[in-house]
Amino acid sequence: MTMEINDKEEGLNNTDSSKNVVKRKTLRTSDLSEDEKMILKTLRSYYKILQETKDVSYFLEDDTFNNILVTLMDDRRHSIITYLTKILLILTEKVDNARKIASISGLQSKLASATEYDFPPKVLKYLLVVQSRLESSKLQRNTTCRNLNRKMFYLKDAKQLVYQFDELNEKQRDDVEKALLSLKGVLSVSVDTEDLKCIVRVKEIVESREVAYRILTAGFDMIKQIINTSDGEMEVFEFYKDQLQDDNLINNLPQYLDEHVDIFNPENCIITNDDLRKAESSSKGWFSTITSYLW
Repeated sequence: MTMEINDKEEGLNNTDSSKNVVKRKTLRTSDLSEDEKMILKTLRSYYKILQETKDVSYFLEDDTFNNILVTLMDDRRHSIITYLTKILLILTEKVDNARKIASISGLQSKLASATEYDFPPKVLKYLLVVQSRLESSKLQRNTTCRNLNRKMFYLKDAKQLVYQFDELNEKQRDDVEKALLSLKGVLSVSVDTEDLKCIVRVKEIVESREVAYRILTAGFDMIKQIINTSDGEMEVFEFYKDQLQDDNLINNLPQYLDEHVDIFNPENCIITNDDLRKAESSSKGWFSTITSYLW
């Protein structure tokens, strides 16, 4: 059995001796230590079982399993962290399960440290997705509490936006997460395929329309934004794909008119540009009066 990993090595070439050359190595199972082989075997077994299990929340009731997650989050071997990330992606698909994982002591702090390590880009990307799901699960729990003092919870420069889908499958959920995580100012994203909701935590400077349009680019014709007012009422705002295209068209228009473009049609104008220029040069008659009045 083999697995591929990215590894940076110092390379020499004819032009720059200090240049880093990225080489793709094939890591054979025979090259692994006995300890790493045993851990990988265990993780693969867990991963396979989780893929075939409809309700994975059962595993989160097992303290031994939870301790394994926390312990291995400190590991910096690419092979191990890759499988651990795959497992966490399955475990955090549902908000309730993500909330349970977020409550495991020490896991989130170690996850944050792992995102700062020099793992392959794909591994880092999915670690950030897991981190975002855990943060969003805590947000959703707190916002459903009626007695919550919202001012105490939110950061000074952050706000939460809620969007509703008419339908949402797992692939669409992944596309929405990727689209939103690439938007500057987004702090966390939680997309629930059961509730058909997307909860996005963003900085105050980010407009709700920007977020809605980014969701629409993931392949939706319409998305609704849900707003709960201070009066306890619920307001719904709809954003459409056609609206996005119209706004893009407007945004692509030039912000000024080229002064060299003659915007008058001589055949339809009572007074043409040529007439005005001639009148101005001659400074005689009623053309001169009109010119002085207009300019």
